[in-house]
Amino acid sequence: MAVSPDSVAVELGRPTPLSESDSARFQSWIDQALYLIGRRYSIDALASADVDYVVLMAVAEHARHADSA
Repeated sequence: MAVSPDSVAVELGRPTPLSESDSARFQSWIDQALYLIGRRYSIDALASADVDYVVLMAVAEHARHADSA
């Protein structure tokens, strides 16, 4: 899997490199997304590009709304 905190920042139009705290926050969300996908499907059986796309879009969307909750 190739989603990184910096790739999330690029999707959001934010400058990179990220601060240490933002990088840790995004990485936590990436890990959680992968965990949830893995609970339902065998990640190894899925196309890695598809998993990366879903994780990137999910984390970016979560980041867009994280502070409005």
